[in-house]
Formats: sequence, C-alpha cells, structure tokens
Amino acid sequence: MVSTYVVKGLCRNELFYAVTHLYEYCQQELLRLLSWQAAWQEPEPISVGKQFKYLKNYVTPDTMDQLASLLDFSSKEACWNSLIKTQAFFDVVAQDFAKMAQFTYHLQEAKKVTEYTNSLRLKDLQGK
Repeated sequence: MVSTYVVKGLCRNELFYAVTHLYEYCQQELLRLLSWQAAWQEPEPISVGKQFKYLKNYVTPDTMDQLASLLDFSSKEACWNSLIKTQAFFDVVAQDFAKMAQFTYHLQEAKKVTEYTNSLRLKDLQGK
C-alpha cells in the first residue's frame, strides 16, 4: 500500500515526498474508487470527467465535504491527519464497493496498515 510511503516521508521529515505520495497516489485512488462506485450504481455509463471534475454529480455533498477536508497539507501534523482520514475514508468506501460488486476486500491487511500508520505517527509525535 502506498500510504506506507507517506508514513516514511513524514517520519523522515520529507514533507514534499509525503505530500506527493498522499495526494498523487492515495487520494487519487480514493477518487478512482468513488468513481467506480458511482458508475456501478448508475444504469447507464457515466463520465466523471478529467481529474474527476464531474464526480460531484454522482456523490453526496457530505462525500464532497469529506474529500475537501483531506486537502490540508500545510504542515506535517496536517499531513498526518490527512493520511489517517484518507485511510479511514478509503476503507469505508472500499468495503461498501466490495460488498456491492461482490469483491473480496482484505480487511485485515487494511487494519494492519492503519495500525502501522498510527503507531509510527505516535512515535513521530513523541520525537522517537
């Protein structure tokens, strides 16, 4: 999972590295997953547009608010918060989509990555 690269960057105080992986990979995959979910629910093919510009037409305002809340990369702490919220949001959407599409979602693997993130965040905040 790419989010471990974000963790590595944050622990090494490499903010640009961490932000790039968080936005370009983790959050883009979340957007892709949301677009798949939207397409699955529509009876006809849809287009969410270039850079997901029409996704807002297929998801709830609450979902759009959640997505917007992930975009604070202004500090290391903000990036940690964004990563944790991104992981949690992705987990919920992935479980819903897997159930809807009858796919297998590896919940234990996701939990291990989340635990890893939380443990290293705690160490990082304690300065260890």
